[in-house]
Amino acid sequence: MVKAIKGFTGGKGILLAIMMLSLTQTEKVQGLEFKITPKAGLGLSRYSGVDYVRSQMGVIAGLAVGAEFTDRWSLELSGFYLRKGGREIFKDSILEYVAIPLTLRFRIVDRVSVLIGPQIGFLMNAVSNEQSVREFTEALDFSLVFGFSYYFPINNDRLVFEFLIDAGMTDFSKEIHPYITGDNRNRAAYVTVGWCFSL
Repeated sequence: MVKAIKGFTGGKGILLAIMMLSLTQTEKVQGLEFKITPKAGLGLSRYSGVDYVRSQMGVIAGLAVGAEFTDRWSLELSGFYLRKGGREIFKDSILEYVAIPLTLRFRIVDRVSVLIGPQIGFLMNAVSNEQSVREFTEALDFSLVFGFSYYFPINNDRLVFEFLIDAGMTDFSKEIHPYITGDNRNRAAYVTVGWCFSL
């Protein structure tokens, strides 16, 4: 976990921070309402391609910047640490990413929204059978994120609960991977809690 946080504060983390700060500066020009939401959560993760792979604990933590265009529509750019992987009979696989999802959100009823959007993940670490397999794992992971959120108003802020499905769209393993063969895609589901406040 510490290694993951150090990796996030590196070049990818700095680039993400600059992107988010530049988004907030457009508030003065566009007149949009921007909100910041730190989030963290747990879930289940596995990968497709092997029938006997079981799920293991997934972890998500990061920060989101949202722009509300209307009372119902908003767009959110996030930066997360994600832990994914799968558990086989004799070995575990752990994949750690810095992920950047961009989600379009629509409020269907009061306090309840649905969301969908693309996500790109930058590989930080890959371990299988207690050995590093980073050189055998693709550096980028593309996926589709969708789910729904519910919030409780607290004064001018919001306590936000989200359920997220992270469906991998690309094979994360290279052909020379020593432990994994075939087409393998990440699958994960997370429940997150966040504190949303306006800038």
